[in-house]
Amino acid sequence: MITIQTTSNSKKILKIIAEELLDKKLTACTHISKIQYSSYIWENEPVTKKEYKLEVKTIEKYEKSICSIIKKKHNYKVFELSKKKIINLNNNYLKWFKNQLN
Repeated sequence: MITIQTTSNSKKILKIIAEELLDKKLTACTHISKIQYSSYIWENEPVTKKEYKLEVKTIEKYEKSICSIIKKKHNYKVFELSKKKIINLNNNYLKWFKNQLN
């Protein structure tokens, strides 16, 4: 199992992405969490803004499809898109999760 993450200042955009991924059964579980403040350099200036993080749990087989959907729907010109490997210790959860996918 892996997680794919991205951030945005638009909770609405992240919800649209999450709903499409769930509808296409590319994931069985997503999380959208509020980031109180994100600080970064943009066009040589420091920026601090509120953002949201979308975390998508999936399997490697769906990584390219998920990244493609995120790239098409994202509202940022340049955005984070990262992947983490998950080592799941709960076999019942993993079994449930895999049964929800295509």
